[in-house]
Amino acid sequence: MKSYLIVANWKQNGDSSLCAEYLKIKKTDHAIVVCPPYHLLSELKLPHGYFLGAQNVSPFPNGSYTGEIGAEMLKKANVSYCIVGHSERRELFKETVEHFASKIKLLLSFSITPIICVGESIADYKLEKGNSVVRSQLTSLLSTLDPICAPIIVAYEPIWSIGTGLIPTSEYIISITDMIKSCMVLFRNKNIIHDKILYGGSVNEDTISTTLSIREIQGVLVGGASLKIESFNKLIVSYTSRDKRSF
Repeated sequence: MKSYLIVANWKQNGDSSLCAEYLKIKKTDHAIVVCPPYHLLSELKLPHGYFLGAQNVSPFPNGSYTGEIGAEMLKKANVSYCIVGHSERRELFKETVEHFASKIKLLLSFSITPIICVGESIADYKLEKGNSVVRSQLTSLLSTLDPICAPIIVAYEPIWSIGTGLIPTSEYIISITDMIKSCMVLFRNKNIIHDKILYGGSVNEDTISTTLSIREIQGVLVGGASLKIESFNKLIVSYTSRDKRSF
């Protein structure tokens, strides 16, 4: 049976009332990961079988790094997944491949699964450079990892799609995910069967049908639609009600 991974990224949003709303989250056989701001990790209560995620992690081990949250701290907070390399971290905070590589290695050392974000800008998309840009982003990170280490997740999230309501065509997404799969086969070796590819960017109940039919997409990274439990539950229902099929 095909098991999907649905990841809610609250970003710099949410409070106690949203945590309470998530008590109404739909039951499903698919894996649900919720990534609230750090201060809500201990307050957010999820049903058994659902998972806590973090939106970021320090590239350093515990120590004198004011304002940072370490991988060991996340582990002690029962975090199972962590987003790494989001375009907002790249653009707004000028984080580099070196930062992301350090974060991924630290997360894996504490058995936290990294969700590695890759995606092209609107300029690269218009110049038909999306494939090469995403390949470069991904290979620069995969080349730093032990091919037999724990599973990872790659989230393809075109920057020009985030929060705009625009999403690529199915054909375009397939071309990117096929390339991602080939890179993972090259660098990840036998572990490829345990890795997953997600899609992110304006994912909601109106656009979800685009990704549901793409074989290589094994889940979604959800932003704005995760801030309203009614919208997020509709996404869960979309996956739960569709015909399940093997990989």
